[in-house]
Amino acid sequence: MSDEPNHSPNKGLVAQIIGSTSFLTAVLIYMGWAYQNAVLAYFRVPVFSLNLSVVDYGLHSLGILLTVNVIFTLALVVVVVAGSQAPAVRRLVPPVVKRAFSRVPQVDLMIYFGFLITIAAGLLSWFGTQSNGLANWFISNPGVFYLVVGLLGLGLLLLTWPVRDRPYGHFIYPLAIVAAAACFLWATGLYANNLGNRAAHNIAGSLPTQTAVDVYSVQSLALSGPGVHVQHLRAESFYHYRYYGLRLLLAESSTYYLLPVGWSHEQGHTYILNGGDQIRIELSRGS
Repeated sequence: MSDEPNHSPNKGLVAQIIGSTSFLTAVLIYMGWAYQNAVLAYFRVPVFSLNLSVVDYGLHSLGILLTVNVIFTLALVVVVVAGSQAPAVRRLVPPVVKRAFSRVPQVDLMIYFGFLITIAAGLLSWFGTQSNGLANWFISNPGVFYLVVGLLGLGLLLLTWPVRDRPYGHFIYPLAIVAAAACFLWATGLYANNLGNRAAHNIAGSLPTQTAVDVYSVQSLALSGPGVHVQHLRAESFYHYRYYGLRLLLAESSTYYLLPVGWSHEQGHTYILNGGDQIRIELSRGS
């Protein structure tokens, strides 16, 4: 009887699939958290005050990723990378350029490119987070900043890939993978955060059309704010107070997060109420 081989070619593929799936799951959860945190922080609500699960965060990020712009960008990357390997495309490269690059070993060429990309993208990323002028430009052009951070991770991989089998490469190449993953998380987190800020501004700007809320209470709740009014009900009524002029931010189980209809980021308050025997909450269509 012959011994079965200890290693199978499929094991490496399975390990890659498991690793990629785990990383993608982490990215989805992080993006969902970044988006929700940006939306709720705008209204001064701690994201951890909600009992959101990792599934909730993952589903939110799927809604972020499944957009036309993201799908087109991914398709463009695939087309560019695959097309660059086509013989017809390579024939378009001028002979002078081919001869210049042919004199440099491909391993050294990859290291040189990786070094240049890492230094350039690293400096831009650093100054973009430290310098107000460049930072403001990146804020107004977020897509460029995502590209810079992505190039930083790509440069690290190109720089260390050729030496991955050398003794010191066993340390620096895994470190480069971790750094590239961190860059990817950084870029996707910023993207989700920007979308969350944009969504929060849209909610605040359209409060009159959001779901209207009437709060009936046995005792005074002292709810106030721009556009909030209180009506004293009849003495024989079970509920003695009715508050209106409120809008629903979100609801979780029997907990309601409410905003005055005239809420503003500078001076607005977010009210958190729990429905029960003493409080009744009615939802209706906003004006």
